[in-house]
Amino acid sequence: MSTVELSPVAHAGIRRRTNQQVIRYGFLPVPDFTLVAFANAIEPLRMANRISGQLLYTHPVFTLDGRSALASNGLTVGPSSKIDAAPMHLDALFVAPAHDLIRPGAMP
Repeated sequence: MSTVELSPVAHAGIRRRTNQQVIRYGFLPVPDFTLVAFANAIEPLRMANRISGQLLYTHPVFTLDGRSALASNGLTVGPSSKIDAAPMHLDALFVAPAHDLIRPGAMP
């Protein structure tokens, strides 16, 4: 099993914008989430920061219990923190659902 560590932006050479707020998008992958959809949501934010040379977006990852989330392909994603420790000043929180989440009775 492999681990993918996605952390808030910490790239050398990227400076914080001074004239505008940084947009804060949080991500909550649930067990058995689809990694491709998750990565396709985060990568454009990361690349926008890199290409612009500015911190335009942050994208912390949260889980319900603070432990790594297992994707449907067997890879795990480590969280920045537990969801109840998430900053209240997120602009949006995106949930990366599992395939079974849409099936009636799949969640307790």
